[in-house]
Amino acid sequence: MINKALDALNCSPIIRQMLHSAAHINQRGSRSTASKQSRPLLSAVPVAMMILVSSTLFSGCTRELSPINYGEDSGRYCRMTIVEPRFATSILTEKGRTLKFDAVECLANFVLSEDKAGNDNTGNKLFVSIDEIGTMTAIENAFFIISDSIRTPMGGGVVAYDSEQPGAKKWPEILTHFREMGPTPH
Repeated sequence: MINKALDALNCSPIIRQMLHSAAHINQRGSRSTASKQSRPLLSAVPVAMMILVSSTLFSGCTRELSPINYGEDSGRYCRMTIVEPRFATSILTEKGRTLKFDAVECLANFVLSEDKAGNDNTGNKLFVSIDEIGTMTAIENAFFIISDSIRTPMGGGVVAYDSEQPGAKKWPEILTHFREMGPTPH
């Protein structure tokens, strides 16, 4: 149970180890052979220590989207270097990891391959760039245009906007489009 709770956090290994150790101290303290009068004190000290340590360190255990390092990070699906902020997308996993993609079509193909594999990703949050500088918005708030005249890193011709455009589609329609096309080679 302790490991499952710690896995849900995006903490550094050192912080995870400290929290894990504090939790085990509490478990050992509650099994102490001390008298019943001193038992609450013995188990309260590790609990208080764990609360103190976790409250000061949990600031490093957040579930936030990590920024894309353009020209350095590789896309999770196609492994190409992400260089164009306009087309970038990301997934913030339930465990707090950020998966990065160089284009909407890579994100769509990744999501479809995860669904086909039977992986439950309902706790994941999807984000897409809506401008030239890579400003991310939640995918459910985005509007997508598909056009052969739009040159994207993987050639899918999909771009996202934060406001409705003529002929725009929403994310479920984009998934249907790529499901019907079949997976993009990666």
